Amino acid sequence: MVQQQESLRTSVVTALKPTLFVTLSTDVRQKSCSVRPYTASVKVRWSPDDGPDVDTDELSAMAHVQIQTYLPELFKFLPETLAITVGSGRFAIADLAAPECPQDLLANGMDLGLVGHVLLGQDGDLAPLRSGFPGARERILIADYLEINPDWRGAEYGVLAMNLVVEAMAELVDLAALYPMGAGLTDFGQREASHEALSRYWSRAGYRRFDSIMVRDLRQLRSDAGLR
Repeated sequence: MVQQQESLRTSVVTALKPTLFVTLSTDVRQKSCSVRPYTASVKVRWSPDDGPDVDTDELSAMAHVQIQTYLPELFKFLPETLAITVGSGRFAIADLAAPECPQDLLANGMDLGLVGHVLLGQDGDLAPLRSGFPGARERILIADYLEINPDWRGAEYGVLAMNLVVEAMAELVDLAALYPMGAGLTDFGQREASHEALSRYWSRAGYRRFDSIMVRDLRQLRSDAGLR
């Protein structure tokens, strides 16, 4: 029975994968600074007319919506397409050349601060970035975290969502970076295992190891897409 339930869940997750999208939001009222944070909401779509065709009982349980009674033609307040939140994330665009950037990164999160420290170098002169990625702009996209809700795992939604965010930001920055580590881990062994597992996972989104962090060079992505 448990195996059958898991199979139904996996079939729903797989069927809805082509509909996945990400919305990004930032507070435009905040003061101009070296770090601009973005929140990400990862969602999938389903509609009674266009599907995808899935087990409606399982989708109801996963989406916390009574799919069988989701009838926009009768209830005009219902959108024609149901958007289901399946994950969330937090990103930032940082200007590493700004003198206040290290402090601003730390104020937004320890992982962001660590990424900035690795790229800035011990002397804060950006030597690691300039030697590792010659000619790259000093404004970079940093992923603080990206997490898919447990029910919606198993079809690499995280990799797809990360790629969508990176592609959306590729015109603004040359590099994307992250520190691969699970949240809230303090045990050394657990942290080491998490670092290794997440490094392998995010390598499938185009990230490569650079010291203790991972970096993706977006210049080739822009070139392939015909962008500058």
